[in-house]
Amino acid sequence: MKQKEKSKPYLTSGLEVQNLDLLENNLCEVSLDRVTVNGVFHAEQFKRKLHANNWVLLDELDNHPIKFGLKRINSNGELLEKGNIATLIRNKGTNKKQGNWRLDTSNHIKSKKEKQEILAAIRLFDDVHITRLDIAIDYINFANAGMKYRFDKPNTKQYWIKERNGAIGTIYCGSSGSNVQYRYYNKLKERNTKKARIPPNIKNWERLEIILKDKKVLNWLAETKKALTYFKCPDKVNLDNEGTKTAAMLEYLINHPERFNNNYLSKGTLAKYRKLLKQNKGLDNRLALIAMNKLDKKAESLRQEINSFLNDNELKEVS
Repeated sequence: MKQKEKSKPYLTSGLEVQNLDLLENNLCEVSLDRVTVNGVFHAEQFKRKLHANNWVLLDELDNHPIKFGLKRINSNGELLEKGNIATLIRNKGTNKKQGNWRLDTSNHIKSKKEKQEILAAIRLFDDVHITRLDIAIDYINFANAGMKYRFDKPNTKQYWIKERNGAIGTIYCGSSGSNVQYRYYNKLKERNTKKARIPPNIKNWERLEIILKDKKVLNWLAETKKALTYFKCPDKVNLDNEGTKTAAMLEYLINHPERFNNNYLSKGTLAKYRKLLKQNKGLDNRLALIAMNKLDKKAESLRQEINSFLNDNELKEVS
């Protein structure tokens, strides 16, 4: 009988700055940014196997392990970085459906060896399932940069974080507790704050993240495409074509989505402007279309990478 092949250390994601030294303008990349795998795990039984794969015990409770970290170690056994490539944490409670333990990685994986060390830990799990998946869409050296895009998604809470100079640094669409949340932020600013190495030819870098949890993970491709349909920018030329009053109202609503309810506008007015925005009147969605094209081309490789975190199983997408 033919044996099942072991999961391959599939590596397609992780937009590493060191790979961008020869960067051209208008670069759009779609990658897997974060994966959280839950399952039933018996830490006491597998401590030695974890240690053999560079997992280090980080925390205990009543002499029982509750947290491990995967370290980046060279061939001589020397620690290369203080941070963890991935963490393995015992969940609170004993709900088997949610998993007793979770493995979380932000996909800072740099080699097949590191991916194999993560997969080695996942193979020790029972009832493996992905409970969180973050898809990252990076826009680098685009002419229309400057955090100008917005989420045109009615009836969804949004909040913005501004820098000291008043410029928008991050926009969140949806609450952190929901199964779907979007985040749009100045990635170059974030990396500079962390004092990460940035090649001098990167002039701007903005990122859109689609954060999916629980059952929404099963429909990651459709949910990512749906997010892109909401990602739009006010277009001055198109706004001018709509007439002064209409243009002013469209631009206002794009920048103040919280006003899109019956407390501020009549039902008929709401319907009118929602229809115009849905038709992209006064809006520019070119970045969304560029990302959609990139996503279609990379969908299969992303699917294989997601499945590589599930041992011999596959994530069954729903329509």
